[in-house]
Amino acid sequence: VSQSRRKAEELISQGRVKINNKVVNILGTKIQVGVDLVSVDGKFIGRDSQEQVYVVLNKPRGCVTTLSDPEGRKTVLDYLRGINERVFPVGRLDFHSEGLLILTNDGEIAQQIMHPTSRVVKIYEVKVFGIVTPDLLARLKAGVEDRGEFLKPKFVRIVKFLHNKTWLEIELEEGKNRLIRRLCERVGLSIDKPLIVTG
Repeated sequence: VSQSRRKAEELISQGRVKINNKVVNILGTKIQVGVDLVSVDGKFIGRDSQEQVYVVLNKPRGCVTTLSDPEGRKTVLDYLRGINERVFPVGRLDFHSEGLLILTNDGEIAQQIMHPTSRVVKIYEVKVFGIVTPDLLARLKAGVEDRGEFLKPKFVRIVKFLHNKTWLEIELEEGKNRLIRRLCERVGLSIDKPLIVTG
């Protein structure tokens, strides 16, 4: 095995290599040259020859925040036109959520946004069924245990009441999977409509 291949395998084993912003954990993973984005420690291979692209998309409900979907559902890439560089989403919104999403081919920027130490605050407006009482609001603010994880928002407030529904504003610093849905479900609230305002 050549020295360069040993070095590459060492970087992969240390979790420092990403393909399309996903950590590679299988040695010998193949890529498509000119299609897949490969980065080491957040820096793209061949970065100097690549134009940096930044896209801000208002993600609609009913599409997935991935580059492709085995179930054949629409992805966020289906809404991009006229962009020749291959971009990937920074973070994700679930299938039923809508709102601001950044897509880029700049691994360094993506790493800065996504890394927990950056503590980038994301603001959501969430419409839930029912009237949120002071007790429910206090429980949301205090955080909940769910599947071995402690889920706690940075900030929660009631925006307005509707007939049998409540709009909430929720700020998050964490990027745990389906955090808002899980948080609301644990206190007995069902989400009608989630919307990310900024992130």
